[in-house]
Amino acid sequence: SLAGQVANNNQSVYVENYRRDWNGEHDLPLARETFGSVICVPLVYGSAVIGVLMVISGQQGRLFNRDDVHLLELLGGQAAVAIAHSQLFAEQEALTTEVETARSQLETVLASTENPVIAVDRRLRLLMANPSAKQLFGIPDDASGKALSDLIPAHALPSDFREALRNLRRSRTHIYEIQVDSRVYLCHLARLGGPRTTGWVAVLNDITQLKELDRLKSEMVRMTSHDLKNPLQA
Repeated sequence: SLAGQVANNNQSVYVENYRRDWNGEHDLPLARETFGSVICVPLVYGSAVIGVLMVISGQQGRLFNRDDVHLLELLGGQAAVAIAHSQLFAEQEALTTEVETARSQLETVLASTENPVIAVDRRLRLLMANPSAKQLFGIPDDASGKALSDLIPAHALPSDFREALRNLRRSRTHIYEIQVDSRVYLCHLARLGGPRTTGWVAVLNDITQLKELDRLKSEMVRMTSHDLKNPLQA
């Protein structure tokens, strides 16, 4: 068809009299009986043809001329930009919706977990803290962007930052123990972002009960060893 030829060749076509001059496939079922003068120009964005603009006059209407072709080509360039931008805007909206959905799901997961979770940027400013972390350290809801050192006690931070950074660079994780309000936590640090680190996230696991079981085990071994010492000597 006329539109197909324009799209394939990426060139405008001017047909003074459609019934007389056009011998290809017809663009519409009644094109031969109704089309008079026709101009068809490609809609090009970048190097790709994204559509075709066809302007048709009736058989009793005025005939188009070459000036009309030039004018329509200018209009086609603007139309191609508008169409492409609308498609990009729709894609951006879809991507934004997808990101917001993923963020909502992540927030739901973090809010439902009992493990405290804290995320900071490269300058150790708070990005996010789930409800468990806020309750544990008394972090206010409007603390985002504040320095982590102003929000949690110093003993909750790694005692050796250089060692922590070395471990994070080498194995992408660093593990250390902290004690908060008579509870013992195992803190797992991990990198955020990649390949360039944009921050760090800390997940705390309450190991108080495990530490108590370990203490009881050690006490039992010590007592057993002591109680068996005298009979074994005898």
